[in-house]
Amino acid sequence: AQPQDYYLTGAFNNWGQDGNENIKFEANEDGELAASVDLPAGDNDGENGFKVIAYAEDGSTVWYGGEDANNVHYFEITDDLLGGELSLFPGDGYANLIVKEAGKYDLILKEAAASADSGAPAKAPAAGLKLIVTKAEEVPTAVTDLSVDDIAGVHYVNLAGQMSAAPFQGVNIMVTTMKDGSKRAIKVVK
Repeated sequence: AQPQDYYLTGAFNNWGQDGNENIKFEANEDGELAASVDLPAGDNDGENGFKVIAYAEDGSTVWYGGEDANNVHYFEITDDLLGGELSLFPGDGYANLIVKEAGKYDLILKEAAASADSGAPAKAPAAGLKLIVTKAEEVPTAVTDLSVDDIAGVHYVNLAGQMSAAPFQGVNIMVTTMKDGSKRAIKVVK
């Protein structure tokens, strides 16, 4: 059986309405289900929320939200919850998730461990999910005035110390050798 597909939807994409596509969680290089999204800031009315969804075999939508222990109709992902595993539950009784600060967020999704005797087919939406939300790293960029005439060569070095004319997958150090013999090194990620 194929694994279940999960999607992210919310105020950021008008809840998948009017031709807006939901963001699919895709397997990353570590095999985890991941998504990145620009989220608007939520407010105390739960506006600008988001949820994880899956589609059941009968075509119905299964909505996953946070526990609303304080009955405020939203679940705020506070700074102290960023990076930790949040429990999500299926059904209408669970709240939209919100972040207080707008920005780009990375999300990792895991199916909660099911009991061995559940007998549920692999394609069925999970009874619970774990969501890890982190603020995406802002990558500083620098613009420098370099003339092609001043550059003698460029090579890349990976973290294992291997050198190549093209960048390796992952983190690299790009070394630019100038015609005057000086070198510039910057970190790049492919």
